[in-house]
Amino acid sequence: RRLLIVAGEPSGDLHAARLLEALGRHGAVQARGVTGPALEHAGAGRVAPMEDLAVMGFTGVLRRLPRIRRVFAAVENVFNSRYSVGKTPIRTVSSPVLMRVGIRWN
Repeated sequence: RRLLIVAGEPSGDLHAARLLEALGRHGAVQARGVTGPALEHAGAGRVAPMEDLAVMGFTGVLRRLPRIRRVFAAVENVFNSRYSVGKTPIRTVSSPVLMRVGIRWN
């Protein structure tokens, strides 16, 4: 199975890493996404570092908006090229900023 994960901050990285490790105990899982150190240690490939999405407050988002848009574009490119599920709602991992990307099975 393939898994696309986007963790926007450290607790999401840790939760997603634990999920990836648990899923790995039940069969092979290929994971890629926006990762922090915990997800990388759990075996996820990095599309972008989660630090690119770690912002606080409205002005923090505005200041980093160009970088956030580049991360979204990179994740969407991976999603569209490797996953065939279409544009359906996706859950996020502990990040209210990430409303369009998160965890998605193929």
